[in-house]
Amino acid sequence: KILFIGYNFFGYEKIVCNLIEKVLKYKVIYINVLEEEYKYRNKLEKIFNNFIYKPILRKNIKVEKFNKRMIELIENNNFDIIFCIRPDKLNHCIMKYLKEKNKKMIVHHWDSISFIKKQKDFLEYFDIKSTFDKKESIEYDMKFIPNFYIKENIAKTLNEEYDFFTVMKLDKRVFKLEKLARKLQEKNKKYLFIVVKEEGKMDDFKSDLLIISNKKISLEKNYEYIAKSKGIVEIGHERDEEGNFQGGLSFRIADAIGNRKKIITNYSFIKEYDFYNEQNIFVIENENYELDDKFLNLEYKDIDIKIYEEYSDEKWIKKIFNEI
Repeated sequence: KILFIGYNFFGYEKIVCNLIEKVLKYKVIYINVLEEEYKYRNKLEKIFNNFIYKPILRKNIKVEKFNKRMIELIENNNFDIIFCIRPDKLNHCIMKYLKEKNKKMIVHHWDSISFIKKQKDFLEYFDIKSTFDKKESIEYDMKFIPNFYIKENIAKTLNEEYDFFTVMKLDKRVFKLEKLARKLQEKNKKYLFIVVKEEGKMDDFKSDLLIISNKKISLEKNYEYIAKSKGIVEIGHERDEEGNFQGGLSFRIADAIGNRKKIITNYSFIKEYDFYNEQNIFVIENENYELDDKFLNLEYKDIDIKIYEEYSDEKWIKKIFNEI
């Protein structure tokens, strides 16, 4: 059995559980860390914790309740391997408890440490470490394992309605997406760009160029839109004032590879990857959104089948667990 400690992420946690069971032939016990976080029973408990328990007694009701719940869940199960994604959602007390189980501990990062710095504090607990960030794999001595496409979700038939598609959270990247949308309009290219609002963030934002949604797009719906598009857009998080940076390629890029779609992205480091081909991939550099007509009008060129298969979900799960 494998104890998988993670969090719900657009349905990818279900995909990982299925891969563990179908490909690796392990039974999986999944704990969603965010679901187990303790929530105050009432305002009085919150006030007591913030103004008495934490400052005077140097304790935290939320942490204590969370730890108790996690230990209960772990104690009630037998397992051979512990697998974590985002261990920073836990704490050192729980990590030490897991380490005392003397089981193989594996961690994978699909967020860069430079983007979520707290992840670095938990590396010491794991026997096998991997990341989707090529540079950080060298810096922190981890295996480099980029994100994957889902084989069974690849469309069997094509009904391409759009030239380019993307869905992303509504954040400051949206202004770059609008610039790209204008350029695509100038080139008479049809696109579907969906931005998903989060409560309390950029509530006043409006756009005639983008579709603004109040609901998350499911993984199934996302793949439906991909099947209807010739290309995928990835506007990634660039380095901010504090040095936070996503240094790996997102699942959108993996989806593009799996579904044989063209790519427009602002991640210049995509040129370092083995699947890079300028006929398939246009890189926005130095805020230059002037799209190349040759790129827009040429058909997708198939990449080497061995490279293509390296980005599949089955290969990904085997690499994570050192099966290959």
